[in-house]
Amino acid sequence: LRSSGSGSVPFSVQPGDTAGTVGVRLQRAGLIADAELFRLLARARDVESHLEVGDYQLQRGMSMDEILTDLQSGRVKSNSVRLIEGWRIEEMAAAAEKQGAGTAAAFVAAAKAGSYKFAFLSDRPKGSTLEGFLFPDTYDVPSNATAEQIIGFALTARTVGPSLVSRAIALPAAHRGLHR
Repeated sequence: LRSSGSGSVPFSVQPGDTAGTVGVRLQRAGLIADAELFRLLARARDVESHLEVGDYQLQRGMSMDEILTDLQSGRVKSNSVRLIEGWRIEEMAAAAEKQGAGTAAAFVAAAKAGSYKFAFLSDRPKGSTLEGFLFPDTYDVPSNATAEQIIGFALTARTVGPSLVSRAIALPAAHRGLHR
């Protein structure tokens, strides 16, 4: 059974949600026709307790089975945050805010006061920003990532390289510790 129509619909699985409560919300959103059938399908597939907390973009016209598969992946909506070489912290903060990754004020505060444990930061004067330490790149970060996490990704990329950080960010939320 597929829902009718086309287009994407934002959908969230919250901590404590059951297949039954998710089914009711999916039905209200017009993504499925029968919440009870969704719950029974989740039980039959033995995935009732495997729905991952996260924010999803589900497509109208998906089958219940496709929706169940997506909701087990832990994929979350993401924001692309681009940090450009030579930018000051305030410019990076403004760009992060414009790109939907929190507020500029939170980013600046995290760049000044955050405690990040990297050897290359050991000589950084207390109260100084991380200007010059953040690896310039485009990071696809979960929409619920904090300023500290985004800065942590950019600092980690300086150490291990951006491709490893990108692969780590792409892991399901349960493996990154980004559950809400």
